[in-house]
Amino acid sequence: MGERRLQSIVLVVVAATVTAAAAPSRAATSREEVRAIITDVTHRPATIVEGVGAPHQEVTTSSVEAQAFYDQGLGWTHSYFWMEAARSFHHALALDENIALAHIGLYVVYWNVGMRDLSKQHLDAAVELREHVSDRERMYIDARETQHRAMLAGGDERRALRDQYRSALARTLMAYPGDAELWVARGQAAEPAPSGIGQRGSINGVAWYESALVRDPDHVGAHHYLLHCYENMRQYELAVYHAEEYGNRALVAPHGQHMVAHVLPRVGRWDDALARFQRAYELEAAYYEREDIPPWADWHHLHNLHLYGMALLRNGDTARAGAVLREGWDTPGHRPVNEVYAHLPYLEYLLHVGDLEEAVARANELADTHGATGAAVGKAFAGEALLLLGRQHEADAASADIDATLASRFPNGVPGRGQSFIRQFRAERALYSSDPTTVFLIEEGLLEIADSLLREASFDGWGEGLFRIERMMRFAHRAGLPDLVEKLRGRLSTLDPEYTPTVDFAE
Repeated sequence: MGERRLQSIVLVVVAATVTAAAAPSRAATSREEVRAIITDVTHRPATIVEGVGAPHQEVTTSSVEAQAFYDQGLGWTHSYFWMEAARSFHHALALDENIALAHIGLYVVYWNVGMRDLSKQHLDAAVELREHVSDRERMYIDARETQHRAMLAGGDERRALRDQYRSALARTLMAYPGDAELWVARGQAAEPAPSGIGQRGSINGVAWYESALVRDPDHVGAHHYLLHCYENMRQYELAVYHAEEYGNRALVAPHGQHMVAHVLPRVGRWDDALARFQRAYELEAAYYEREDIPPWADWHHLHNLHLYGMALLRNGDTARAGAVLREGWDTPGHRPVNEVYAHLPYLEYLLHVGDLEEAVARANELADTHGATGAAVGKAFAGEALLLLGRQHEADAASADIDATLASRFPNGVPGRGQSFIRQFRAERALYSSDPTTVFLIEEGLLEIADSLLREASFDGWGEGLFRIERMMRFAHRAGLPDLVEKLRGRLSTLDPEYTPTVDFAE
Protein backbone atom coordinates (compact mmCIF):
# COMPACT_ATOMS: atom_id res chain seq x y z
CA MET A 1 0.00 0.00 0.00
CA GLY A 2 1.50 3.38 -1.01
CA GLU A 3 2.09 6.26 1.38
CA ARG A 4 -0.46 8.46 -0.43
CA ARG A 5 -3.21 5.91 0.06
CA LEU A 6 -2.32 5.47 3.74
CA GLN A 7 -2.30 9.24 4.17
CA SER A 8 -5.78 9.57 2.68
CA ILE A 9 -7.08 7.03 5.20
CA VAL A 10 -5.65 8.76 8.24
CA LEU A 11 -6.70 12.23 7.15
CA VAL A 12 -10.31 11.06 7.15
CA VAL A 13 -9.80 10.15 10.81
CA VAL A 14 -8.46 13.63 11.55
CA ALA A 15 -11.34 15.38 9.83
CA ALA A 16 -13.83 13.35 11.84
CA THR A 17 -12.24 13.80 15.27
CA VAL A 18 -9.95 16.82 15.51
CA THR A 19 -12.72 19.16 16.64
CA ALA A 20 -13.56 16.89 19.56
CA ALA A 21 -9.91 16.85 20.58
CA ALA A 22 -9.87 20.51 21.50
CA ALA A 23 -11.34 19.95 24.96
CA PRO A 24 -10.30 16.76 26.75
CA SER A 25 -12.24 15.33 29.65
CA ARG A 26 -10.81 15.97 33.15
CA ALA A 27 -10.35 12.35 34.15
CA ALA A 28 -8.26 11.40 31.14
CA THR A 29 -8.14 12.16 27.47
CA SER A 30 -9.83 9.60 25.29
CA ARG A 31 -7.86 7.59 22.79
CA GLU A 32 -9.77 9.35 20.02
CA GLU A 33 -8.69 12.77 21.31
CA VAL A 34 -5.04 11.76 21.47
CA ARG A 35 -5.19 9.97 18.13
CA ALA A 36 -6.62 13.01 16.38
CA ILE A 37 -3.80 15.26 17.54
CA ILE A 38 -1.06 12.74 16.78
CA THR A 39 -2.43 11.99 13.34
CA ASP A 40 -2.65 15.67 12.50
CA VAL A 41 0.89 16.49 13.62
CA THR A 42 2.52 13.48 12.01
CA HIS A 43 1.21 14.47 8.58
CA ARG A 44 2.41 18.05 8.71
CA PRO A 45 5.47 18.96 6.60
CA ALA A 46 8.78 18.28 8.33
CA THR A 47 12.09 20.11 8.27
CA ILE A 48 15.60 18.96 9.08
CA VAL A 49 16.38 20.03 12.64
CA GLU A 50 19.83 20.47 14.16
CA GLY A 51 20.43 18.75 17.48
CA VAL A 52 18.28 15.64 17.04
CA GLY A 53 21.33 13.41 17.05
CA ALA A 54 20.15 11.51 14.00
CA PRO A 55 22.09 8.30 13.30
CA HIS A 56 22.52 6.98 9.77
CA GLN A 57 21.12 3.78 8.34
CA GLU A 58 21.37 3.43 4.59
CA VAL A 59 18.06 2.73 2.83
CA THR A 60 17.22 2.01 -0.79
CA THR A 61 16.52 5.44 -2.28
CA SER A 62 18.02 7.78 -4.83
CA SER A 63 16.89 10.82 -2.83
CA VAL A 64 19.52 12.29 -0.53
CA GLU A 65 16.80 14.39 1.10
CA ALA A 66 14.56 11.38 1.74
CA GLN A 67 17.52 9.56 3.34
CA ALA A 68 18.10 12.55 5.63
CA PHE A 69 14.49 12.59 6.79
CA TYR A 70 14.58 8.84 7.36
CA ASP A 71 17.68 9.24 9.52
CA GLN A 72 16.02 12.07 11.43
CA GLY A 73 13.03 9.81 12.05
CA LEU A 74 15.41 7.31 13.64
CA GLY A 75 16.87 10.04 15.85
CA TRP A 76 13.45 11.14 17.10
CA THR A 77 12.47 7.50 17.62
CA HIS A 78 15.47 6.89 19.86
CA SER A 79 14.31 9.84 21.98
CA TYR A 80 10.73 8.54 22.13
CA PHE A 81 9.49 11.73 20.45
CA TRP A 82 6.94 9.67 18.60
CA MET A 83 5.05 12.46 16.84
CA GLU A 84 8.16 14.00 15.32
CA ALA A 85 9.58 10.60 14.40
CA ALA A 86 6.44 9.75 12.46
CA ARG A 87 6.45 13.19 10.88
CA SER A 88 9.98 12.66 9.54
CA PHE A 89 9.22 9.15 8.30
CA HIS A 90 6.08 10.36 6.52
CA HIS A 91 8.07 13.19 4.95
CA ALA A 92 10.68 10.72 3.73
CA LEU A 93 7.91 8.68 2.12
CA ALA A 94 6.45 11.80 0.52
CA LEU A 95 9.82 12.25 -1.18
CA ASP A 96 10.18 8.56 -2.07
CA GLU A 97 7.19 6.33 -1.39
CA ASN A 98 9.26 3.17 -1.83
CA ILE A 99 11.43 3.54 1.30
CA ALA A 100 10.40 0.32 2.97
CA LEU A 101 12.25 0.98 6.22
CA ALA A 102 10.39 4.27 6.68
CA HIS A 103 7.27 2.11 6.92
CA ILE A 104 9.10 0.01 9.53
CA GLY A 105 9.83 3.20 11.43
CA LEU A 106 6.13 4.08 11.35
CA TYR A 107 5.23 0.56 12.42
CA VAL A 108 7.37 1.07 15.54
CA VAL A 109 6.09 4.58 16.26
CA TYR A 110 2.40 3.83 15.88
CA TRP A 111 2.69 0.71 18.02
CA ASN A 112 4.18 2.77 20.82
CA VAL A 113 1.45 5.40 20.74
CA GLY A 114 -1.24 2.72 20.83
CA MET A 115 -2.38 3.13 17.22
CA ARG A 116 -2.07 -0.55 16.44
CA ASP A 117 -4.14 -0.46 13.25
CA LEU A 118 -1.80 2.05 11.61
CA SER A 119 1.20 0.15 12.94
CA LYS A 120 0.03 -2.98 11.13
CA GLN A 121 -0.75 -1.05 7.95
CA HIS A 122 2.80 0.25 7.77
CA LEU A 123 4.30 -3.15 8.54
CA ASP A 124 2.25 -4.58 5.68
CA ALA A 125 3.40 -1.74 3.42
CA ALA A 126 7.03 -2.56 4.22
CA VAL A 127 6.45 -6.24 3.46
CA GLU A 128 4.92 -5.31 0.10
CA LEU A 129 8.12 -3.43 -0.77
CA ARG A 130 10.54 -6.12 0.41
CA GLU A 131 11.40 -7.31 -3.12
CA HIS A 132 12.47 -3.79 -4.10
CA VAL A 133 15.09 -3.26 -1.40
CA SER A 134 18.48 -4.66 -0.46
CA ASP A 135 18.94 -8.04 1.15
CA ARG A 136 19.90 -6.34 4.43
CA GLU A 137 16.67 -4.34 4.49
CA ARG A 138 14.65 -7.39 3.48
CA MET A 139 16.07 -9.47 6.34
CA TYR A 140 15.32 -6.63 8.76
CA ILE A 141 11.72 -6.35 7.54
CA ASP A 142 11.26 -10.09 7.98
CA ALA A 143 12.63 -9.86 11.53
CA ARG A 144 10.22 -7.06 12.38
CA GLU A 145 7.34 -9.10 11.00
CA THR A 146 8.30 -11.88 13.43
CA GLN A 147 8.44 -9.31 16.23
CA HIS A 148 4.89 -8.22 15.44
CA ARG A 149 3.64 -11.79 15.66
CA ALA A 150 5.40 -12.15 19.01
CA MET A 151 3.81 -8.98 20.38
CA LEU A 152 0.36 -10.26 19.48
CA ALA A 153 0.93 -13.74 20.92
CA GLY A 154 0.79 -14.91 24.51
CA GLY A 155 2.38 -17.45 26.82
CA ASP A 156 4.77 -19.99 25.36
CA GLU A 157 4.03 -18.89 21.80
CA ARG A 158 5.02 -15.34 22.69
CA ARG A 159 8.33 -16.47 24.16
CA ALA A 160 9.06 -18.74 21.20
CA LEU A 161 8.36 -15.97 18.69
CA ARG A 162 10.40 -13.50 20.75
CA ASP A 163 13.35 -15.89 20.52
CA GLN A 164 12.77 -16.25 16.78
CA TYR A 165 12.84 -12.46 16.49
CA ARG A 166 16.16 -12.35 18.32
CA SER A 167 17.56 -15.05 16.06
CA ALA A 168 16.37 -13.25 12.93
CA LEU A 169 18.15 -10.09 14.01
CA ALA A 170 21.29 -12.08 14.85
CA ARG A 171 21.30 -13.66 11.38
CA THR A 172 20.97 -10.21 9.83
CA LEU A 173 23.89 -8.98 11.92
CA MET A 174 26.04 -11.94 10.90
CA ALA A 175 25.52 -10.95 7.29
CA TYR A 176 25.70 -7.18 7.80
CA PRO A 177 27.68 -6.39 10.97
CA GLY A 178 28.42 -2.82 9.93
CA ASP A 179 24.85 -1.57 10.46
CA ALA A 180 24.77 0.06 13.92
CA GLU A 181 20.98 0.29 13.87
CA LEU A 182 20.73 -3.50 13.71
CA TRP A 183 22.91 -3.84 16.81
CA VAL A 184 20.64 -1.41 18.64
CA ALA A 185 17.54 -3.33 17.57
CA ARG A 186 19.11 -6.55 18.86
CA GLY A 187 19.85 -4.86 22.17
CA GLN A 188 16.21 -3.86 22.50
CA ALA A 189 15.19 -7.41 21.62
CA ALA A 190 17.20 -8.67 24.60
CA GLU A 191 14.55 -7.24 26.92
CA PRO A 192 11.96 -9.65 28.37
CA ALA A 193 9.08 -8.37 26.22
CA PRO A 194 9.29 -8.54 22.41
CA SER A 195 8.08 -4.93 22.28
CA GLY A 196 11.14 -3.65 24.19
CA ILE A 197 12.26 -0.13 23.31
CA GLY A 198 15.40 0.11 25.44
CA GLN A 199 13.98 0.94 28.87
CA ARG A 200 14.13 -2.51 30.50
CA GLY A 201 17.62 -3.55 29.55
CA SER A 202 20.29 -4.86 31.87
CA ILE A 203 23.52 -6.81 31.41
CA ASN A 204 21.81 -8.74 28.61
CA GLY A 205 21.68 -5.63 26.43
CA VAL A 206 25.02 -4.00 27.14
CA ALA A 207 27.16 -5.90 24.63
CA TRP A 208 24.73 -5.22 21.79
CA TYR A 209 24.65 -1.48 22.42
CA GLU A 210 28.41 -1.30 22.95
CA SER A 211 28.83 -3.07 19.61
CA ALA A 212 26.63 -0.42 18.01
CA LEU A 213 28.96 2.27 19.39
CA VAL A 214 31.94 0.51 17.81
CA ARG A 215 30.25 1.09 14.45
CA ASP A 216 28.90 4.55 15.32
CA PRO A 217 30.34 6.21 18.45
CA ASP A 218 27.72 8.96 18.22
CA HIS A 219 24.67 6.71 18.07
CA VAL A 220 22.08 8.40 20.33
CA GLY A 221 20.03 5.24 20.68
CA ALA A 222 22.96 3.18 21.91
CA HIS A 223 23.91 5.82 24.48
CA HIS A 224 20.27 6.24 25.56
CA TYR A 225 19.67 2.55 26.09
CA LEU A 226 23.02 1.96 27.76
CA LEU A 227 22.14 4.56 30.37
CA HIS A 228 18.95 2.59 31.06
CA CYS A 229 20.91 -0.66 31.28
CA TYR A 230 23.43 0.77 33.71
CA GLU A 231 20.77 2.53 35.77
CA ASN A 232 18.87 -0.75 36.07
CA MET A 233 22.14 -2.42 37.09
CA ARG A 234 22.81 0.37 39.65
CA GLN A 235 26.03 1.29 37.88
CA TYR A 236 25.25 4.98 38.20
CA GLU A 237 28.59 6.48 37.15
CA LEU A 238 28.35 4.58 33.86
CA ALA A 239 24.70 5.57 33.54
CA VAL A 240 25.64 9.24 33.96
CA TYR A 241 28.40 8.94 31.36
CA HIS A 242 26.05 7.57 28.72
CA ALA A 243 23.27 9.95 29.77
CA GLU A 244 25.49 12.95 29.11
CA GLU A 245 26.75 11.46 25.85
CA TYR A 246 23.11 11.02 24.84
CA GLY A 247 21.80 14.37 26.08
CA ASN A 248 24.67 16.35 24.57
CA ARG A 249 23.83 14.88 21.16
CA ALA A 250 20.02 14.95 21.42
CA LEU A 251 20.02 18.63 22.39
CA VAL A 252 16.54 19.44 21.09
CA ALA A 253 14.86 16.25 22.28
CA PRO A 254 13.03 16.80 25.59
CA HIS A 255 13.65 13.21 26.61
CA GLY A 256 17.35 13.62 25.89
CA GLN A 257 17.55 16.33 28.55
CA HIS A 258 15.13 14.56 30.88
CA MET A 259 17.19 11.37 30.94
CA VAL A 260 20.35 13.18 31.97
CA ALA A 261 18.39 14.63 34.88
CA HIS A 262 16.99 11.17 35.58
CA VAL A 263 20.34 9.78 36.71
CA LEU A 264 22.29 12.79 38.00
CA PRO A 265 20.60 12.74 41.44
CA ARG A 266 22.09 9.29 42.10
CA VAL A 267 25.56 10.85 42.07
CA GLY A 268 24.49 13.90 44.08
CA ARG A 269 24.29 16.38 41.17
CA TRP A 270 20.88 17.79 42.02
CA ASP A 271 21.42 21.30 40.66
CA ASP A 272 22.59 19.94 37.31
CA ALA A 273 19.56 17.64 37.26
CA LEU A 274 17.20 20.55 37.86
CA ALA A 275 18.75 22.48 34.98
CA ARG A 276 18.18 19.54 32.64
CA PHE A 277 14.58 19.01 33.82
CA GLN A 278 13.97 22.72 33.25
CA ARG A 279 15.50 22.51 29.77
CA ALA A 280 13.23 19.58 28.89
CA TYR A 281 10.26 21.62 30.13
CA GLU A 282 11.30 24.62 28.01
CA LEU A 283 11.75 22.48 24.89
CA GLU A 284 8.30 21.00 25.38
CA ALA A 285 6.63 24.36 25.99
CA ALA A 286 8.20 25.83 22.85
CA TYR A 287 7.12 22.81 20.82
CA TYR A 288 3.51 22.94 21.99
CA GLU A 289 3.33 26.65 21.20
CA ARG A 290 4.99 26.25 17.81
CA GLU A 291 2.76 23.37 16.75
CA ASP A 292 -0.34 24.76 18.49
CA ILE A 293 -1.13 21.53 20.31
CA PRO A 294 -2.12 20.89 23.94
CA PRO A 295 0.53 19.48 26.30
CA TRP A 296 -1.66 16.47 27.11
CA ALA A 297 -1.16 15.19 23.56
CA ASP A 298 2.47 14.38 24.38
CA TRP A 299 3.00 11.45 26.77
CA HIS A 300 6.33 12.87 27.93
CA HIS A 301 5.09 16.14 29.42
CA LEU A 302 3.33 14.64 32.42
CA HIS A 303 6.30 12.37 33.15
CA ASN A 304 8.78 15.24 33.08
CA LEU A 305 6.57 17.34 35.37
CA HIS A 306 6.47 14.45 37.83
CA LEU A 307 10.22 14.05 38.19
CA TYR A 308 11.00 17.76 37.86
CA GLY A 309 8.62 18.52 40.72
CA MET A 310 10.03 15.76 42.90
CA ALA A 311 13.57 17.09 42.37
CA LEU A 312 12.49 20.63 43.26
CA LEU A 313 10.77 19.36 46.40
CA ARG A 314 13.83 17.40 47.47
CA ASN A 315 15.96 20.52 47.04
CA GLY A 316 13.62 22.49 49.29
CA ASP A 317 12.09 24.72 46.60
CA THR A 318 8.55 24.02 47.75
CA ALA A 319 6.97 26.96 45.90
CA ARG A 320 8.25 25.92 42.47
CA ALA A 321 7.68 22.26 43.26
CA GLY A 322 4.07 23.00 44.10
CA ALA A 323 3.55 24.93 40.87
CA VAL A 324 5.13 22.21 38.71
CA LEU A 325 3.31 19.35 40.41
CA ARG A 326 0.01 21.23 40.33
CA GLU A 327 0.49 21.68 36.58
CA GLY A 328 0.93 17.92 36.42
CA TRP A 329 -2.24 17.40 38.43
CA ASP A 330 -4.15 19.64 36.00
CA THR A 331 -2.77 17.86 32.92
CA PRO A 332 -5.00 15.00 31.74
CA GLY A 333 -3.32 11.69 31.04
CA HIS A 334 -3.83 9.36 28.12
CA ARG A 335 -5.34 6.54 30.18
CA PRO A 336 -6.95 6.60 33.64
CA VAL A 337 -4.62 4.02 35.23
CA ASN A 338 -1.49 5.79 33.96
CA GLU A 339 -2.87 9.10 35.15
CA VAL A 340 -3.42 7.77 38.66
CA TYR A 341 0.30 7.18 39.15
CA ALA A 342 1.32 10.31 37.23
CA HIS A 343 -0.77 12.45 39.59
CA LEU A 344 0.32 10.93 42.89
CA PRO A 345 3.36 13.24 43.16
CA TYR A 346 1.03 16.20 43.77
CA LEU A 347 -0.57 14.30 46.64
CA GLU A 348 2.91 13.49 47.97
CA TYR A 349 3.67 17.21 47.81
CA LEU A 350 0.51 18.17 49.72
CA LEU A 351 1.27 15.67 52.47
CA HIS A 352 4.90 16.78 52.60
CA VAL A 353 4.13 20.49 53.06
CA GLY A 354 1.27 19.80 55.48
CA ASP A 355 -1.60 21.03 53.29
CA LEU A 356 -3.69 18.19 54.66
CA GLU A 357 -7.21 19.43 53.95
CA GLU A 358 -6.26 19.96 50.33
CA ALA A 359 -4.66 16.52 50.28
CA VAL A 360 -7.92 14.94 51.47
CA ALA A 361 -9.92 16.83 48.84
CA ARG A 362 -7.61 16.02 45.94
CA ALA A 363 -7.14 12.37 46.98
CA ASN A 364 -10.90 11.91 47.16
CA GLU A 365 -11.21 13.56 43.75
CA LEU A 366 -8.75 11.01 42.38
CA ALA A 367 -10.74 8.22 44.02
CA ASP A 368 -13.98 9.47 42.49
CA THR A 369 -12.75 9.98 38.92
CA HIS A 370 -10.12 7.38 38.09
CA GLY A 371 -11.71 3.97 38.23
CA ALA A 372 -10.97 1.16 40.63
CA THR A 373 -7.22 1.84 40.85
CA GLY A 374 -7.87 5.50 41.58
CA ALA A 375 -10.50 4.57 44.16
CA ALA A 376 -8.14 2.30 46.10
CA VAL A 377 -4.98 4.39 45.89
CA GLY A 378 -6.78 7.71 46.28
CA LYS A 379 -8.43 6.55 49.50
CA ALA A 380 -5.03 5.45 50.82
CA PHE A 381 -3.66 8.97 50.39
CA ALA A 382 -6.83 10.50 51.82
CA GLY A 383 -6.52 8.14 54.77
CA GLU A 384 -2.94 9.21 55.50
CA ALA A 385 -3.96 12.88 55.49
CA LEU A 386 -6.93 12.13 57.75
CA LEU A 387 -4.68 10.32 60.23
CA LEU A 388 -2.34 13.31 60.34
CA LEU A 389 -5.38 15.54 60.94
CA GLY A 390 -6.40 13.32 63.85
CA ARG A 391 -9.65 12.28 62.16
CA GLN A 392 -9.36 8.58 62.98
CA HIS A 393 -12.99 7.65 62.25
CA GLU A 394 -12.80 9.11 58.74
CA ALA A 395 -9.50 7.31 58.18
CA ASP A 396 -11.21 4.10 59.27
CA ALA A 397 -13.96 4.78 56.72
CA ALA A 398 -11.34 5.30 53.99
CA SER A 399 -9.81 1.95 54.93
CA ALA A 400 -13.22 0.29 54.66
CA ASP A 401 -13.68 1.84 51.21
CA ILE A 402 -10.34 0.36 50.15
CA ASP A 403 -11.38 -3.05 51.46
CA ALA A 404 -14.59 -2.89 49.44
CA THR A 405 -12.73 -1.94 46.25
CA LEU A 406 -10.16 -4.69 46.71
CA ALA A 407 -12.85 -7.29 47.39
CA SER A 408 -14.82 -6.38 44.29
CA ARG A 409 -12.05 -5.55 41.81
CA PHE A 410 -8.62 -6.62 43.09
CA PRO A 411 -8.84 -9.75 45.27
CA ASN A 412 -5.09 -10.27 44.79
CA GLY A 413 -4.18 -6.64 45.43
CA VAL A 414 -3.89 -3.60 43.19
CA PRO A 415 -1.44 -4.40 40.39
CA GLY A 416 1.81 -2.48 40.10
CA ARG A 417 2.85 0.12 42.65
CA GLY A 418 -0.66 0.71 43.98
CA GLN A 419 -0.57 -1.99 46.63
CA SER A 420 2.52 -0.44 48.22
CA PHE A 421 0.66 2.81 48.95
CA ILE A 422 -2.23 0.88 50.46
CA ARG A 423 0.12 -1.18 52.64
CA GLN A 424 1.80 1.99 53.87
CA PHE A 425 -1.50 3.61 54.88
CA ARG A 426 -2.69 0.46 56.64
CA ALA A 427 0.59 0.11 58.54
CA GLU A 428 0.59 3.75 59.62
CA ARG A 429 -3.03 3.44 60.75
CA ALA A 430 -2.20 0.33 62.78
CA LEU A 431 0.78 1.90 64.56
CA TYR A 432 -1.55 3.14 67.27
CA SER A 433 -2.62 -0.37 68.27
CA SER A 434 -2.37 -1.23 71.97
CA ASP A 435 -1.20 -4.78 71.18
CA PRO A 436 2.64 -4.92 71.37
CA THR A 437 2.76 -7.89 69.01
CA THR A 438 0.71 -6.03 66.43
CA VAL A 439 2.92 -2.96 66.73
CA PHE A 440 6.05 -5.09 66.22
CA LEU A 441 4.61 -6.67 63.09
CA ILE A 442 3.56 -3.26 61.77
CA GLU A 443 7.03 -1.85 62.42
CA GLU A 444 8.52 -4.70 60.43
CA GLY A 445 5.99 -4.04 57.66
CA LEU A 446 6.95 -0.37 57.42
CA LEU A 447 10.64 -1.24 57.33
CA GLU A 448 9.93 -3.74 54.56
CA ILE A 449 8.20 -1.02 52.53
CA ALA A 450 11.13 1.33 53.16
CA ASP A 451 13.58 -1.37 52.06
CA SER A 452 11.59 -1.89 48.86
CA LEU A 453 11.99 1.82 48.11
CA LEU A 454 15.74 1.49 48.64
CA ARG A 455 15.76 -1.23 46.01
CA GLU A 456 14.25 1.09 43.39
CA ALA A 457 16.91 1.73 40.75
CA SER A 458 15.03 4.43 38.86
CA PHE A 459 14.38 7.98 40.06
CA ASP A 460 10.68 7.38 39.35
CA GLY A 461 10.59 5.08 42.38
CA TRP A 462 13.33 6.15 44.77
CA GLY A 463 12.69 9.88 44.30
CA GLU A 464 9.22 9.68 45.79
CA GLY A 465 10.62 7.17 48.28
CA LEU A 466 12.38 10.02 50.08
CA PHE A 467 9.07 11.59 51.02
CA ARG A 468 7.32 8.32 51.74
CA ILE A 469 10.00 7.24 54.23
CA GLU A 470 10.00 10.68 55.85
CA ARG A 471 6.23 10.37 56.23
CA MET A 472 6.66 6.98 57.90
CA MET A 473 9.06 8.67 60.31
CA ARG A 474 6.41 11.25 61.11
CA PHE A 475 3.86 8.57 61.95
CA ALA A 476 6.39 6.61 64.03
CA HIS A 477 7.28 9.77 65.94
CA ARG A 478 3.61 10.53 66.65
CA ALA A 479 3.12 6.95 67.84
CA GLY A 480 5.99 7.32 70.31
CA LEU A 481 8.31 4.81 68.63
CA PRO A 482 11.77 6.44 68.63
CA ASP A 483 13.59 3.22 67.71
CA LEU A 484 11.48 2.91 64.57
CA VAL A 485 12.14 6.57 63.75
CA GLU A 486 15.89 5.92 63.86
CA LYS A 487 15.66 2.76 61.78
CA LEU A 488 13.72 4.68 59.15
CA ARG A 489 16.20 7.56 59.37
CA GLY A 490 18.93 5.07 58.50
CA ARG A 491 17.00 3.99 55.41
CA LEU A 492 16.46 7.60 54.41
CA SER A 493 20.16 8.35 54.75
CA THR A 494 21.03 5.32 52.65
CA LEU A 495 18.67 6.52 49.93
CA ASP A 496 20.03 10.07 49.92
CA PRO A 497 22.87 10.83 52.37
CA GLU A 498 22.56 14.59 51.86
CA TYR A 499 18.80 14.85 52.40
CA THR A 500 17.67 16.45 55.66
CA PRO A 501 14.12 15.73 56.87
CA THR A 502 11.91 18.79 57.15
CA VAL A 503 10.94 17.90 60.73
CA ASP A 504 13.30 17.39 63.67
CA PHE A 505 12.02 14.04 64.88
CA ALA A 506 14.34 14.18 67.88
CA GLU A 507 12.10 16.75 69.54
